[in-house]
Amino acid sequence: GDLEKQFKTTMEEFGDLAEKSGRLDGTVSVVMEEVPMMMAHLGGVSAEIEKISYLNKSLDDLHVKYKELQAYKDDQEARLSGEVEKASNLQQSLDDLHTKCNELQAAKDALKKDAELERHSIELNFKESFEQMKSDFHKLVLQITEVTLSGIDQRIAPLEVALSQFST
Repeated sequence: GDLEKQFKTTMEEFGDLAEKSGRLDGTVSVVMEEVPMMMAHLGGVSAEIEKISYLNKSLDDLHVKYKELQAYKDDQEARLSGEVEKASNLQQSLDDLHTKCNELQAAKDALKKDAELERHSIELNFKESFEQMKSDFHKLVLQITEVTLSGIDQRIAPLEVALSQFST
């Protein structure tokens, strides 16, 4: 009895175990069918991870390029700012030169006016001096003529006296 009972129990347990083993085999079989899909999915995930890694590197490269372009832009802005300042200084210099030209033109015009006034004054003085010299010359000519005529009169007077005595 006991051995039979034990054998029967062992056989039942063995049957349960075989049944469980069959179910386990079925589960393993189902899982094994899913392994290629999981491997394919894992390959896809791996490819996605590679894409993300590539995108991260590209993003890093773009960030470096952005910083380079930003530095270039800053340099260009500084250079242009310098050029604008140079242009502004040049314009100021041109404005200063224009002002100086206007000042010189005004000074030239004033000098020209002064020269005209001086020339006019010299002409007037010359005319006055010339008129004075003419007047002085006429007076001198008159005086010389008077002296000469007086001398002639003095020489003629005795002759006239002698003539008048001779005629009477």
